[in-house]
Amino acid sequence: MGRQPSRHDVAAARRAYTAAVGRVQRAMTGYHAAGIPLSTDLALMAMPWSREQIGAVVELRDAWIELTHPRRGYERILREDAG
Repeated sequence: MGRQPSRHDVAAARRAYTAAVGRVQRAMTGYHAAGIPLSTDLALMAMPWSREQIGAVVELRDAWIELTHPRRGYERILREDAG
């Protein structure tokens, strides 16, 4: 059986998760501001993306991926704290 997490552990997990959420929110703002076309044109061709738009897509992808570790860690700490 594991140890009960300290308040410091819980606070650190919450800070890591909150920071990751902030990165996702900033990346989503950048994504929306980039005006990335997702639909096709009349000839059913994908609309081209600029380098800046590709950068916004990559940043958003990376932010979501990097959110998973602190989220899982925070959930684990909360379960241990409740347990």
